[in-house]
Amino acid sequence: MNKKTKDGIITASIVIAAAYLLYKIFNKKGVSNPNSGGNNGVVVPNPELGGTIGTAPTMTTAKFKEIADKIFAAFEGYGTKTKEINNQLALLKNNDDVMSLIAAYGIREISSGSYNPLPDFTGNLPEALANELSQSEISDLNSVLVKSGITIRFNADGQLTTI
Repeated sequence: MNKKTKDGIITASIVIAAAYLLYKIFNKKGVSNPNSGGNNGVVVPNPELGGTIGTAPTMTTAKFKEIADKIFAAFEGYGTKTKEINNQLALLKNNDDVMSLIAAYGIREISSGSYNPLPDFTGNLPEALANELSQSEISDLNSVLVKSGITIRFNADGQLTTI
């Protein structure tokens, strides 16, 4: 590879990294504490678990942990695998499943990727989804929940609401 090609690749890499950083900075929604304020239709997760365990879940605790681990893997590194997240959420059948999944996810640290100038993110599942996904991607995953008759919705501010 000649010097011009190497310089071009380095310059392009720097420009792409800078553009991604600016996108994340300007597109980032403020993530608020899900336990602050009133309860008007807001489902308040337990801050120690990252959620409250539902009373009528349709799966075992081990299955919720497996789903949580797959969603976490979809967050890790560069780019979020939204299709994998939607596939995992499609396994949920009721509101208690959602809350059990949030509890199984707990509080986790998501790596932004090697050499990525953005900081890692630590939070529960609703906060992680708000941090990692755009508003339209959150709408898409809520559509997956609608198909299962689930009335809990994830929001771009890291909170949950019910309809």
